[in-house]
Amino acid sequence: MHIIHPGFIKTATTTLQNNIFNNHSELFSIGRPWGDINSYFLDNFYSPAGYYNKKGVQNFIRQQQNLARKKGKKIILSDENLTYNYWNRGEISKKLFDLFGESKIIFTIRNQYDMIASYYTKHAYELGGVPSPYSGRYVNFKNWFEYCLDNWETTVFGIFEFNKIIEIYENIFGKNNIHILIFEEFRKDKNAFLSKIANILEVDAKEMISLSDTGINNRSDSSGLHRLRKAQSFFFPQLEMKKWLPKKIKDFIKSQLAAGPVKKINFDAYTQNIIYERYKEGNKTLSEKFNINLSEHNYPI
Repeated sequence: MHIIHPGFIKTATTTLQNNIFNNHSELFSIGRPWGDINSYFLDNFYSPAGYYNKKGVQNFIRQQQNLARKKGKKIILSDENLTYNYWNRGEISKKLFDLFGESKIIFTIRNQYDMIASYYTKHAYELGGVPSPYSGRYVNFKNWFEYCLDNWETTVFGIFEFNKIIEIYENIFGKNNIHILIFEEFRKDKNAFLSKIANILEVDAKEMISLSDTGINNRSDSSGLHRLRKAQSFFFPQLEMKKWLPKKIKDFIKSQLAAGPVKKINFDAYTQNIIYERYKEGNKTLSEKFNINLSEHNYPI
């Protein structure tokens, strides 16, 4: 049986993908990190109807299945973009079933209070997906939060409604094939967390734990990087540093600032209450359906 790990983002996915799934002797990764071989899959699988090269993707998967079988390995596809695509996530889950059939689906989730703060400090404070010269401009937390509230379904706030997305996969792959792991348990006891994953995948746990010792710290950006972006947006709004600043100088500045303390986000009562009200019912449903204790880890519930 194949293994699919659709995320979620900000739940140790980089460490799992780069260190463990890509290197474990019993696993054959066709997901992240993307390289020359599986980039074809990336380029085609996420294409919308009318652009999706179904036969090409099917041929690629068959080739990878044959290679994995010869090596005695289990195929695993791990990519948080499987759930990150706002408009296409339902179609993506159907494509996965069409390609792989019955599979084990592993979700890693995280407390939404922590997840929202972490996502903003790493990804959302710089404006992205817009034309030059607006790309990279600083966005403060309040403005970003209000934007996400107004566009809930098509922003990460909608992605963080884990229950809705997990239900899509449950309806297609079956409840018995859904496995949910909690990021907070990874923080508390990494070895126990990885042993649980290894048990689900039916692979060697000791090897999985040893591979995690070279863990990737994909931490939130520092306060210094936030101040730099804010200053640049205020004093030089028409300039994109990544275009005119020499790469060596840019990398040096970022390395010096990145070493500082991580940017912290403190929720006021208004923000905290909105997060609680919007996520509590979904978390309660998830907790009861899959018998996981989310309240123990201070999830909105």
